[in-house]
Amino acid sequence: MATSRSTMSIPPPRPLNMEGNLASNWRQFSRDWTNFEIATGLEKGDDRIRSATLLSCIGRAAMNIYDGFNFEGKEETFENITEKFKLFCVGKTNESYERYIFNSRQQGQEESFEMYLSELRKLIKSCNYGTIEDSLLRDKIIIGIKCEETRKHLLQQQDLTLQKAIDTCPTHETAKTQLQNMTLQDHTIQKQRHRSSHSHSHQKQQSSTQWIHCCKFCGKSHERIKEKCPAWNKTCKSCNRMNHFSSKCSRIHTIQNEHNTSYSDEDENNYVMKLGTTAISASMIVNFKKVKFQLDTGADVNTIERKYVFSQQIKPTRKTLVMWNKEKLSPIGEAKIKTKNPKTGKMTYITYSVVEDGFNNLLGLNTLKELNLIKIEHENFIANVNDSKNDQVDIGDLGTAVLHIDENIKPRTLPC
Repeated sequence: MATSRSTMSIPPPRPLNMEGNLASNWRQFSRDWTNFEIATGLEKGDDRIRSATLLSCIGRAAMNIYDGFNFEGKEETFENITEKFKLFCVGKTNESYERYIFNSRQQGQEESFEMYLSELRKLIKSCNYGTIEDSLLRDKIIIGIKCEETRKHLLQQQDLTLQKAIDTCPTHETAKTQLQNMTLQDHTIQKQRHRSSHSHSHQKQQSSTQWIHCCKFCGKSHERIKEKCPAWNKTCKSCNRMNHFSSKCSRIHTIQNEHNTSYSDEDENNYVMKLGTTAISASMIVNFKKVKFQLDTGADVNTIERKYVFSQQIKPTRKTLVMWNKEKLSPIGEAKIKTKNPKTGKMTYITYSVVEDGFNNLLGLNTLKELNLIKIEHENFIANVNDSKNDQVDIGDLGTAVLHIDENIKPRTLPC
């Protein structure tokens, strides 16, 4: 009665699952049944009671299989019944195949060492290795673990036993996890510091960008607000346009050279004037960049902005560009650069006066003729009128002209 009361107080194992992997299902049921018998004291009981209890708990599907067992005249003891179920579910063990499964087992990336070791112990039971089981399990641990550093550490140890390998692997696994967590935490702190530093530098940059140094419209420093610019609503004396001073006027071109006898040819002044509202332009390739040039037959030098020129190409020069209103402009230097006409593919070395960014890029008369961008028909006009008596040219009667002046129009100074 004591045994019966103990049996009733402990729940029996779940019925044997007769679907899916029968071998695995039987091993699980057999393990649970052994624990149940030990806990209830049933293993020391009468053989008939053990057999009856087993068949009562094994489930209806398994009982249908039991009904078909042939005991071949043997007594239906507990041992014979469990042996029949084992043969049915597991079959005869294929030792070679079981060893193949054991030796192929590798630790998964997300699998802990403890779980991996448990699987290896379960697989090696059906391999029948006998007395060398511990040494083969040790070797499999070394070969199958996922951590290369731990494997290296195990191989470096002399007289490594199974127990030493089992003790070492969890320690290394825990240390690696802790190191990864510490590294991740340090990375997070550094990232937060970087964000803070970036935010500070961004605020500093925003603060600096609110102030303009050497404004391209007035030449002075002021807040980045157009109304704060001294040239705002002012009229340029050079081009009569609004919102910039004549010293920063960019609508210029060269019209003539004047040589000072006290300097060499390189010390020439180049007089410049403003362009008209209608201008012809052409695109050229300079230093692999597309540059838009204004074509000016009145210019005898070429100008290009600093941003299109490499520093090593710029040579010093003593030339001075002089605005038509006598204001002087010193170029950064001169540069002789290979220039390509993308329309014709022709490459030409052109000498430029390098000016600050914001001024016009300009091609003068001689360059325009060299590039065949213009053609002058000399026979269609008089190039020179000589008033000497011997070489006097009769150009005919030009007629009479009457000029009327509107006193309401503001006078303007125009170049010759």
